[in-house]
Amino acid sequence: MGNLIRRFMSIEVLINGTGQTQIPDQTQLRGCFIDSVVVLPALVSSVSAVTSKTNVATNADLAGMTLSLVRASDNVIQNVPLLALNPFNSYESTLASTMLRELFLPQYIDWNQSSIYAGVTLSAASVVVSLGVYYYDPNKKIVTG
Repeated sequence: MGNLIRRFMSIEVLINGTGQTQIPDQTQLRGCFIDSVVVLPALVSSVSAVTSKTNVATNADLAGMTLSLVRASDNVIQNVPLLALNPFNSYESTLASTMLRELFLPQYIDWNQSSIYAGVTLSAASVVVSLGVYYYDPNKKIVTG
């Protein structure tokens, strides 16, 4: 993979209630090697970066949610608690922090087969789960003279 730039993208998944929610296809990440995924809790931003209207899932919401990532019908990550992917530390000590993000060998993820499971009643009728994705795009390389 030499000469690739490590990139970051925030994606959002709208959760409308308990149960499983499929993650929408992330066309901008197709063909990219996913290096790691973090959750971006309300501590980072309390409203959606995309719509500025939908509330970001609260800590209590996130505490009852898990993430499953799929590659070619194989569960690469299955039911990891979302707060286990939190790299942020709250000054009020109200949010646990792993200080490490979920790392795995760079691989493709089939986002439209991946999902978030909400096992708790949400704090609002719908909330947004924000995920931060670190990735490499093999089609965009550093150009050196």
